[in-house]
Amino acid sequence: MFTTESLVICVLLLCASSIALGDVQLTLPGEVNGLFARDWPTQTDGDVDEPIAVRVTGSGPVTVTATDAWGTAIDWRHEVTLNGEAVDLPLAVSHGVYRIEARDEGGGVVAQVQAGIIPPFHRGIRPDSFFASNTSQVRTGKDLDLLEAIGMKVQRAHFQNMTPAKLQAQRDRHTWVLPIVGYADPLPRSEQALRLKQWGPPADFNAFVEYWRGHIAQFPEIKVWEFWNEPWIFEWTWADTPSEYRRLQRLWSQMALGVQPRMRIIAGNSWMFVQDHIEPYPYAWRGLLAGTTHHPYSSTAALTFRSGDSQRSIDAGGLINQRMGLERYYITEGGTNVGTRTHGGSVAHHSTPSNIVNARKLVKLFVTTALTGAFQGNAQWGLGYGPEWTQSNASFAVMTHLLEDRPIVADIWPRQSLLRGAIFASSRHVTGEVRALPRAGELGARWSITVPEQRADDTTKVAVVWSWTGPNNDRIDTNGTLTVSEPQDLRAFDLFGRAIPPQADGSLVVPFNQNPVYLVSDALSVVQLHERIATATIRDVTPVTLYAMPLRDPADRPQMLTVRVDNQMNVAVQGMLRLAVPGHDMVQVPYRAEAAELVDVQVPWPGVEASARNQYGIAVQVEVETAAGLKLPLVDHSQVIQVARLYRRTINIDGKLEDWHGITPITITGRKQIDLTRYLLNPHLDPPKLDGDEQGDLRVYSAYDDDYLYFAVEGLGKATKVGDTAVEGLPWKRGDTTGLNFPQYQADTVHLAFGFRDRVPGYGRQMNDPWAWKGHFYDTDYHYLAYPTKDAGDLLVRQWGPDTDRRTAYQISEVPHVQPVPLSRIVITDGLWEIAIPRAEVAMFDPQRGAVRLGLIVGGRNWSDTAGVFDYWRCSGSFQPAWDFRTPAQTYFGIDP
Repeated sequence: MFTTESLVICVLLLCASSIALGDVQLTLPGEVNGLFARDWPTQTDGDVDEPIAVRVTGSGPVTVTATDAWGTAIDWRHEVTLNGEAVDLPLAVSHGVYRIEARDEGGGVVAQVQAGIIPPFHRGIRPDSFFASNTSQVRTGKDLDLLEAIGMKVQRAHFQNMTPAKLQAQRDRHTWVLPIVGYADPLPRSEQALRLKQWGPPADFNAFVEYWRGHIAQFPEIKVWEFWNEPWIFEWTWADTPSEYRRLQRLWSQMALGVQPRMRIIAGNSWMFVQDHIEPYPYAWRGLLAGTTHHPYSSTAALTFRSGDSQRSIDAGGLINQRMGLERYYITEGGTNVGTRTHGGSVAHHSTPSNIVNARKLVKLFVTTALTGAFQGNAQWGLGYGPEWTQSNASFAVMTHLLEDRPIVADIWPRQSLLRGAIFASSRHVTGEVRALPRAGELGARWSITVPEQRADDTTKVAVVWSWTGPNNDRIDTNGTLTVSEPQDLRAFDLFGRAIPPQADGSLVVPFNQNPVYLVSDALSVVQLHERIATATIRDVTPVTLYAMPLRDPADRPQMLTVRVDNQMNVAVQGMLRLAVPGHDMVQVPYRAEAAELVDVQVPWPGVEASARNQYGIAVQVEVETAAGLKLPLVDHSQVIQVARLYRRTINIDGKLEDWHGITPITITGRKQIDLTRYLLNPHLDPPKLDGDEQGDLRVYSAYDDDYLYFAVEGLGKATKVGDTAVEGLPWKRGDTTGLNFPQYQADTVHLAFGFRDRVPGYGRQMNDPWAWKGHFYDTDYHYLAYPTKDAGDLLVRQWGPDTDRRTAYQISEVPHVQPVPLSRIVITDGLWEIAIPRAEVAMFDPQRGAVRLGLIVGGRNWSDTAGVFDYWRCSGSFQPAWDFRTPAQTYFGIDP
């Protein structure tokens, strides 16, 4: 148990053991591959055992000090005059991460080292551990020392050169393997793969299958095997068609199950690939695959996962796995890489990937994966932890020590968009009451895992909590707190395992911000622990977030302005919402929102003088009070809103603006939004340069008549046409619906997304689901893509209809509903795009509704970003392709009657 086991001190030094900036050097003697053993303190007030020694060598006077991971100075200071001999300085600290520095007389840092004091790993192998890593190859030596020490129990690795002896060496070090089958090696690759410098397919499928028949027979104890790795079509590892991939997957799976009938085969490597190329073809997986896999790289390089795209990406794969009726869903890659390569080190006390941002994101990645109901998580070696990632290694070790053998049993705040909380406990504590908690059915994937006999009587329950409250992704609250009213039998620990002591009055107040906190109990039941934390008092956070919808009528007309308010709190809130419009008296209306409720508040708009730019600055202030009378911080929000309206007018599609005179366009501002996920997934691709705002504002006009919906885009610039040439000598054209390469990667495009229902039935989270906004959702009924081509003229292509599936085309395979829209009209000239969509095509459009939910991405710029839609709603269910996460289509356009 947590309170009776010894400690390990993990000293993972920057670069190679330490950084010496002069002839002074700091080291930590006695380390064995960077690890030291220490007993866990018997008290939670920070008692420590014998100190560790900090060895200083060099010459001259130096001052040696230490700070913790939060930048707080430790009460430890030594002034030493060095004469070439080593001096050992005792440092007695509790578990955590510490930065030790030596400074010269002028105060300059001349040497530095990091040390992390971590709890011990749990001995013994666990093939079904939740804690796995894509290590690429089975690790040995100091790499294996690190994996063992931090509790990384499963290595996902290529297996062509594995032997039973090598596997036994892993067992001896308390680690296991998840073998990857493929690439083509050690057999020859196809000529096409060699020519295109891709890792597969093999030249001879039968020879490949026979090689693996003999190889897997050597490892009867391995029960889970993963087929192939990232078989993107003609990108990276699969230089052939999807049908050929499915043929090899089927051949190999049939063979493997013949060798080991109880084998679990998993495959896919991305939910998008599974949805596009596996799920629709049951012959390739039904009765063969036990589960699917996914690699969530969304927000990997971002400072936070708050935008929600990573969670929705993970959730999407789980939902598809459920839809296919498969047993288990695995994450087999993922991670975080904030550091000098992405942010210049500005996020940490030092400019290396060993920083607190990666440390907390690593924990959140695994806990979020558990919250989606996945069977196994994953973080890639060197992409979140590793020999130079001291803080991440320490935070990971604390997490594995607390959560190993304890599957997730409860989601604490399933509906709150910006709160996260999960409870982990031995499956023996899953009672009928636990099964009745929200989302319990989805979280039960691991409730049947084998628990070692010595931990069979485990009574400890562990909650992991954090929050992302704040006005936006760039302004996240830092001072929030969570107060448990009945703290009996509760202990609290920070991200690095340091105890958070109770207050003087006995209350337990823990930080509630981006850094995860652990709440541990031995005596409370799961339901009792859930209740205490779920209803705990939250203070000093931004209690609600909000944005104002566009005006639906001309701005000089009095009307109702919709202000969307999202209550992040765990209690109902109420108060007054005040709207300030320059030149007019402030107006206020009462509002009320239940816990985690999203409400649309109607506020009178006074009517103002029309703006030539169609931009109107407003200020909104929301007072927030709980039903118990607790006043929460005022929320101030400023925004520029616009009139968004479909005018009733017939437009001649001729590449001229004359017919649009008198119609007020919306203006889309800001930079192009580029999702870098696909460039992480495919190392062959060169990431685009993230230039500044090279374009002026873009204006979009909209209208309709009895026969058509009309749109015009002004300012997009000269259109580059989608190429008609074959790709690398292949017979498929760029940008064809049955060709290669999505058009938006070849030229500027215009996306039009219509939503007539809150959710598309049968796909993603529905509105009655607790994770309706937290999870993966589809809110677009119709989606169209406009783009110019060299050989087919200007095209308007249907991507989705209300009754179609949600596959992505442009990957060789035909997707029947993805095709040019019959009777559509489109003209693209230098600086002006005009588009007409037949009303018969958009059958759900009804002017009598008075408004339509509409999203646009124009030349890479998203109208939803300009309009202020919540930045934590990023999803891939509004616009294609599926691997690009965008702010969703969540604004309404008025309709001229």
